[in-house]
Amino acid sequence: MATFHLINELHKAGEQIHLLSLNTRKHFVKESEISFKFGVSTVNVDTDPNPIDALKALYHNKPYISERFWNEEFKQKLIEILQSQAIDIVQFEGSFIAQYAPVVREHSEAKLLLRSHNIESQIWLRLAREQKNPFKRWYFNDLSQKIARFEKAQLSELDGVVAIAENDLSYYQKMAADLPAVAIAAGMLVNDCPQQSNHEENLHKLCFLGSLEWQPNVAGLEWFLKEVWPELKAAHPNLEFHIAGKNPPSDSAKWAGNGVTVHGMVDDADVFLLNHGPLIVPLFSGSGMRIKIVQAMALGKTILSTSVGAEGIPLQHGVSFMATEDKLLFLEAVGQLLNQKGLAENLAKNARKLAEEQFDWSALVEKYQSFYRGLLS
Repeated sequence: MATFHLINELHKAGEQIHLLSLNTRKHFVKESEISFKFGVSTVNVDTDPNPIDALKALYHNKPYISERFWNEEFKQKLIEILQSQAIDIVQFEGSFIAQYAPVVREHSEAKLLLRSHNIESQIWLRLAREQKNPFKRWYFNDLSQKIARFEKAQLSELDGVVAIAENDLSYYQKMAADLPAVAIAAGMLVNDCPQQSNHEENLHKLCFLGSLEWQPNVAGLEWFLKEVWPELKAAHPNLEFHIAGKNPPSDSAKWAGNGVTVHGMVDDADVFLLNHGPLIVPLFSGSGMRIKIVQAMALGKTILSTSVGAEGIPLQHGVSFMATEDKLLFLEAVGQLLNQKGLAENLAKNARKLAEEQFDWSALVEKYQSFYRGLLS
C-alpha cells in the first residue's frame, strides 16, 4: 500500500515513472488487471520457500531469504529498461530488490536509492529471541546475522537511503555514516478516508488486520489468543475478536471459537476496519512502521498496540492510542475503553489529527522530491 501510494503521488506530481516488478506466484496479478497510467513491466517468478534449498543455504554466506528474489529473467528485463530509457534514479523497494544494484551500476549512470521498508535482520533477531525451540532459535539467529551482513554490504553500491522510520534511519547511519539518508514515513491519502463514528456501539468488536503470511504478525496473534484473549473474554463475555488478513496459515482454523472469528482476506480493508471496533496490534518483532496503524489513524479508529507495533509513529499513550506491552496492560486497556465513556472516541480523534498533520501524502511526496534533487545536484 505504501509503495502504491508513493508511485501514484510521484506520478501526479509530474515525475516520469517506470515500475519494474517481480510478479510472484503467491501474489500474482494478471497484466490485464494493471491500470497504472505509467510504464509497468512485470516478470513472473516463484519466490515460495523450498525447505531443501533453505537447508542447503545454511552453508552459504548469502541469506536464503534474499536468494529467493534473485531472478535472471528479472535481471535481463532490468537491463533492457536501463538501455532503452534515460533514467535519473533507480529506487529499490526493499533490501532484497537492492541486490540488483550492481546490475544497474554496470548499465546506467542513474543514482541508486534504497527505500527501506524495514530492517530485515532485526525482524529475525527479534523472532529468534521469542523462540522456545532451540533449532528455530539457532536458525533465526543465523539468518539474522547473514541478513545483517547482506544489508551492510549492499550500502556500498548505493547513493542514498530512505527509511520509513527514525529507528531504521539510525541503523543505516551507524553502518554508513557518509551515505545520504533520510527518514520519510509511509502515508495515506488522509483527506480521502472516511472516519469511524460509531465508537461506543462497536467497542465490543475488537479486530486485527494484517498480512497473515508475515511471521511477526502470526507470532503476535498467537500470543494474544493464548495469553490475553481467554482472560479478556472471561472478564467481558460479550467481547468479539475479528481477524482479517491475506494468506492465513493452514492451521488458523484453531484460532476460531470463544468469540473469535477468522475472516481471512477481506474485499475492502477500510470497510472491515470501519465495521469493527478497536484495532489490536500485538507485535513483538518487526521493524519499519505498520502502515495498517497509519490506515487506522486516518480512519479515526481506536488503537491498542505494543511499542514495537507503533514504532516509527509518534503516538502517545492515553492521548492517541493505548500502549499495551504485556498481558496485564492489554487487559487494563480494554477495561478502560469499555468503562470510560468517550475515551475511545477521544483517542481516535487525536490519532486522526496526527495522521492529518504528519502522514498525508500531499506533504510526504515533496520530501521525496527534495531528497531526489539533492542526490542529483
